[in-house]
Parts: sequence; C-alpha cells; structure tokens
Amino acid sequence: IPPSVKTIKEYAFCDCTSLKKITIPNSVTSIECWAFGDCSSLNNVVIPPSVVFLGKLVFFRCTSLKKLSIPSSLNTENLGINVQVSNNNRFFG
Repeated sequence: IPPSVKTIKEYAFCDCTSLKKITIPNSVTSIECWAFGDCSSLNNVVIPPSVVFLGKLVFFRCTSLKKLSIPSSLNTENLGINVQVSNNNRFFG
C-alpha cells in the first residue's frame, strides 16, 4: 500500500486468497468494511496507531490470521473475529 493512501476502501482486498502479509502505512486513518474479508492466507497484521476507524467485518473469515496488533483505542467489535487482549496487543483467538 503506497504511503499516499489514507483509506483502505471497502472490499479492497476481499477474497485475495494468496495475500499472506500486508504492511499498512502510517498514512492510513480508515479501513472500511470487509477490506480484508475472506483473505484466507493472511496470517499477521499490524494496524498502525494512525488508524482511527475500522468498518464492519474487516477481517471476516481470515481463517489463517494468528496475530493481530491494533491500537488499544480501536473498537474490536467490527473486526469480524474473536479477539483476546494480552499485553496491550490484541490477538486472534
């Protein structure tokens, strides 16, 4: 994702089954609904503190997701996965 991107639009990477890792730049402030939905190979995501909005079901059916680090200020209800908090990081459970 280029550093000029401010919003990852809804369904932007949806169903990209070969996507394993993504680097979200600090320029991103918003990730819209289903942006990474059905990315079945995605396994590790770090969301920078610049992100202040997550749409619904952002990581819905990301069955390989093992680690998800997000700013503690974000609402986890929209992730579409079971999230557990540990040492200020949130992990897929």
